[in-house]
Amino acid sequence: MMFFDIPVRYQMSLQDSATYGMEMIVQLHNYVMLINVFIISVVIWFFFEIIAVMGFLQWFSYGITVLNLRKKKFFLGQVIYKQLKKAMLHMPTLEVVWTLLPVVALISIALPSLSMLYYFSLSFTPLLTLQVIGHQWYWSYEYAVPPLVNADLIELVYETSLGYDSIMKQTEDLSYGSLRLLEVDKPLFLPVDVPIRVIVSSDDVLHSWAVPSLGIKIDCVPGRLNVVDFKISRAGIFYGQCSEICGTQHGFMPICIVAISPKTFFNTYGSF
Repeated sequence: MMFFDIPVRYQMSLQDSATYGMEMIVQLHNYVMLINVFIISVVIWFFFEIIAVMGFLQWFSYGITVLNLRKKKFFLGQVIYKQLKKAMLHMPTLEVVWTLLPVVALISIALPSLSMLYYFSLSFTPLLTLQVIGHQWYWSYEYAVPPLVNADLIELVYETSLGYDSIMKQTEDLSYGSLRLLEVDKPLFLPVDVPIRVIVSSDDVLHSWAVPSLGIKIDCVPGRLNVVDFKISRAGIFYGQCSEICGTQHGFMPICIVAISPKTFFNTYGSF
């Protein structure tokens, strides 16, 4: 299990990516944050520079005014102050620059965002289809098995059919080193480097099937089917939770995905 495949206390960064889609999300996040840091730095620099320049102008105007008062002349200091202030506040070139810079920043953010949205809108032929149904308060999984799936393996693991319920383990049932509020009695086994399609729905209220490491967060709506396609890039154990407030035990609907090799998951007779 990787370090960032689970949320950790005081975590500031995103979890390690396990799909190409999540990798794109992480890269876009870092890219936008870099632009934001640059913009904030420039704005703070301009802010202090303006304070310093305006302070100098006021000091200069005050000095000229005092000098003119002694000479019984009031006009010279005000004229110099107004001209300098006009030069600072009315600069067409500067106004064009600070209008164009936000446009360039927005375009530079929009282009990779649109590219990522296009990737997530693509669909492909899945080798494995999984049906996920949210309940109050547990998950039901059912494999739609193509010919290559080793159904006997799944039945051997769970001694049941290809559909089963995944319920959070209670604290007294946890073994040493287990993760509280994240462990389930029956994890979801998925193969690595295999196109997977997940069809989600709900049996009662709104739920959300979310696994941060996979870059997945999809709503489970009663009477409606939502679809997400992905391909896990590495083996590991990935945890998630329901991300839509669904009742008193909303925080007790964990998701545990165990990504294993295709040879272990599929009975391919050398196809892989």
